[in-house]
Amino acid sequence: MTIGGVGSQQSVQVEQTPNIGGNAAIGNGLGGHQAQVGEAKGRGIGQMITNAFQSIGKTLSNFLAKIGQLFSPRQSIVTQMKGQFKNYLEENIKLTSTPKDKFVTDCTQDMVDAAPDREVLKGKLNNPDFSSEKFTGIEDHPSDPSKFITKFGENKLEFSNRSSSNGEFRSDNLKQKLGESKYENLAEMIGQSHMTKDDSLLCYATNLAVNMLHGDINSENMSPKDRVALRQEIATVPVGDTTVGEVMDLSRLES
Repeated sequence: MTIGGVGSQQSVQVEQTPNIGGNAAIGNGLGGHQAQVGEAKGRGIGQMITNAFQSIGKTLSNFLAKIGQLFSPRQSIVTQMKGQFKNYLEENIKLTSTPKDKFVTDCTQDMVDAAPDREVLKGKLNNPDFSSEKFTGIEDHPSDPSKFITKFGENKLEFSNRSSSNGEFRSDNLKQKLGESKYENLAEMIGQSHMTKDDSLLCYATNLAVNMLHGDINSENMSPKDRVALRQEIATVPVGDTTVGEVMDLSRLES
């Protein structure tokens, strides 16, 4: 037991006196510290080099971008104004355009002035008795110059003869459609004008966009040459099933 105690004591002493091992550990600690310092120094230098190259890269990239700007053509005032006009036109059309069936019924408000007569007309829009094949002519109203009479054989209809300022479906505009179009009924005749130069809502939206553009032109003090170029560009802009130049006269953009 005593020997065992001594052994235990020796064992304890061995465990309690690892000074040499501790010194080795200290050495490892120093070595580890040196490695860490060396790694820290290595990382610091590497990061400095990386940062330097990144800075050079950014500077070179900025320089090349500026060179590219010098040699790339600047957007002309005409191109800018055309883009602005297209934005105006798109927004105005969103506010005013309607599906074809609604367009047809809405046009009756221009074709007939009195509300009761308008309701009668709506009931005849799909009647084949009022087709281009059965159209026989137009005559003046005997007592009211604000109206005209359209004849379809024995059948007659009265329409508004008031002047049309924005392509409304009445007066000469309506007379031309009645006499020159091919249609199975009045609804088809009216629908043929949807999103064309004869669409009053499309004309209104386009006219409003042109007026807005005209204000921009004056504020920019554009040269006469640029005004002419802009008018020519605007005339080709698609709108509905036609172009802006077909919808209206753009000469005011030059003044």
